[in-house]
This record gives sequence, C-alpha cells and structure tokens, in this order.
Amino acid sequence: MATTTLLAVPTKRASEVNIVKPLRNLISSHYNSADNPEDYTEAINELSKLRNQALWKVLDKYDNSLELIYTYYDQITSLESKVPPSEVQIPFKWKDAFNKMTSFFANGKVSITLCSFAYERICVLFNIAAQQSAIAAAQNLETDDGLKMAAKFLQQSAGIFNTLKTTVMNVIQQDPTPDLNPDTLAMLSSLMLAQAQEVFIVKANIGDINQQANSYEEINRRITAENKCYFALIPLFKSKLLSRNTKLRLYKVLIRPIVLYACEAWASTKSDEKRLLLFERKILRRIYGPKRNEENTSERRTNAELRIIFNETNIVGILKSRWISWAGYVWRAECQIVHNITLWKPDKKHPRGRPRQRWSDRVRDDLKLMGIRDGERLAKNREVWRDKMKDQTIAKLCAQCEEYYAETAKMMERETVMMSLDKEWTSNVNIL
Repeated sequence: MATTTLLAVPTKRASEVNIVKPLRNLISSHYNSADNPEDYTEAINELSKLRNQALWKVLDKYDNSLELIYTYYDQITSLESKVPPSEVQIPFKWKDAFNKMTSFFANGKVSITLCSFAYERICVLFNIAAQQSAIAAAQNLETDDGLKMAAKFLQQSAGIFNTLKTTVMNVIQQDPTPDLNPDTLAMLSSLMLAQAQEVFIVKANIGDINQQANSYEEINRRITAENKCYFALIPLFKSKLLSRNTKLRLYKVLIRPIVLYACEAWASTKSDEKRLLLFERKILRRIYGPKRNEENTSERRTNAELRIIFNETNIVGILKSRWISWAGYVWRAECQIVHNITLWKPDKKHPRGRPRQRWSDRVRDDLKLMGIRDGERLAKNREVWRDKMKDQTIAKLCAQCEEYYAETAKMMERETVMMSLDKEWTSNVNIL
C-alpha cells in the first residue's frame, strides 16, 4: 500500500509581551476592588505564565499539548467580553505563519501588531487549527487508532479555518498577513477537509492483501471487527423478547456486512472460507439455541441441522455471489484499468511450488461448479449475463463448500483416530 503523507500547517509566532503591568493598571483605574492589589495580581501573573506556556506548546506534536492552548483561548475569550476594546494597551504582535514565503504574496506583511484581545484570540485559534493538523500528520496511519485520531483532528482543523475565514476581517480591519487572508483560510480549510477524506479512504481500503493475493490477515481483521459488533449486540441475541427472525435480521443487516465489506476483490482460500463459516455458525447457534434430544436434555445442533433450519444462502455463498457479480462488471470494462489488471501476467520466474490462485482463477473455478465455462464471453452481454445468473443460482456453490468442509472434518477425525490407535499399538508393543 502506498504511503500516505499528511500536510501540516505551520503555527504563527508571537513576540513576548508584558501583560501584567497593563492589566494591573487597567483594573486599578476602572474597578473599585483595586484597593487590594493582592486580589488580582496573582491571577494576572498566572495568566501571563499561561500565555508563555501556550505559545511554547505549539512545538509539541501530542494531543495533550492542546489542553494549555485551549485554556488560554478560553481566558482570552472571557477577557475580551469584560474589557472594553479601547482600554486595551497591550501590543500583541504576531508573525505570519508562512513568513518564509511572504515574498510570494502581493503586499504580504511579515507581522501585525494590534492592541486587541480579539486579535490575540483569532491568532491563538489559528494556532489551535495548525496544531491539530500537525498532530494529525504525526499519527501512525497503519493503525486504526491513528486513522481515527488523524480524521478527528483534520475535521476540527477544517472547521476552525472555515470559521476564521468569515470573522478575521471584522477583527483586524486592515490588510492581514497572508496566513489570515480569507482566501488563504478557505484554501487551508479545503486542504484539511480533503486530507480527512483521504484518511477515510485509507481506513476503508486498508488491508493486508499483499502481492501474493493473501487475504488471510484482512479476513482476520474483519472477523475481529465482526466479533466486536456481535458482543456489543449480545444482550439482544440473548433476549427472549426478540423473535428469531428479528435476531436473524440483526445478523444479516448489522454484523454480516462488516466482514463482507469490499469482499468482491478477495482471493480467499478454502481455509479463509471455512473460518467465515465457523463464525456464522457460532452466531446461528446463539440465535437458534440448543435442541432437545430423546432424553429431554439440551444438545448442540450439528452443522447439517443449522443448514436446514437457516435455509438461506450462507456467508460463503454471499461472498461468491459478489465475486461473480463483480466479475461481470470487470469483464465488460474493456480498455479500463480494472480490466487490464486482470489480464496482467507475471513476467518473472515464480518460486518453487504451486503459485497461489488469483482472484480470476477463483471466479472461473466457481463458475465451472455452476456449469458456466465461458463466463467472460457471456458477461459481454449484460442482459444474457443477468438471465444466466438468475437461472444458475449459487446454491450449488454452497453445497460444494459444505461438502468439502464436511469431508475435511471426516478426514481429520479419521486421522485422529488412526494416530491414537498407532500410539496404543506402540505402547502395547513396548510392554510386550
């Protein structure tokens, strides 16, 4: 899988400024409680310390580094609503985030200095969005948690840039630095949103289907996700208030689509299909429950009994039907990439042993079981292909799968019995 690299927005740089003295003078001249400076001096010092820490935290690329910036933003927002704008005598100077590229912008300013808490607030808000993009870019996109964190922070960053686009000019009321230009903010919002969508695509398509067409790890991950969904719904499956038909619908609508998502391109093996059937039978046994034997005691239902009671296409049958449906589209898509890929043949010497079957090999084998040997030719005509698929159901495929797995189980049972007999015979010989 190609490596996905996310772009991060650089943060704005602020100059150090003394906010303690101006705020102390402001409080002492406008409020009656200024007679006792000890009541507010400590709070002002804490605010100054918080600002310095928040400005340095933008260098960290961890999600907990945002907490201090959030806290400082809340304090500035609160001060902005309590202090008249004309009384603010604190020169807040912020440099352009793209200061190395300012020369590329027409009339680009390197920095702007304003005595305004509102200006300080929007600059801090810009840094929050930039910091979120940096944290998203630092995530490991090969893990589910990393993908979730990256998508979350990119969406939040896009929303902040979009909000700044409509509010920044009301605050600055002059030509802004290039990073705060509404057009730049709109571009940054679109970029963050596009990257969030890319992360969603990566999460949807991520898999361990390697160059040898091995879908083992991918199916393992799907079964794990399906297990999580199953155990989340286990109270419903155990409930006696729901009918069996309702529980079957829960399985077919909520659980089965998780494991079969994008299964059309799998080149699964008999072992993979057996694991899928094992999981499905586990859920069916939960839905139908045990049976009563002649002694009126509970007894586990056999696979054959489950197949008779369920009386619907099993999960492997659904998988193969999607293979065949997708194959019809691929064979009709001549001169397109998806069609040309299926025609590609390796130009290197393959290693010793039988090569792993490709997706097209599995599809043709399944069509042969249905009595169709010229599927690629039939698929050229969509109407004929549809009629053929209606006539040739996948029941035969399901029966073939069940017979194979039943025969495999019998062979394993016979081998186990033979091994136990060999051990018993060997021990008897040693005793003699």
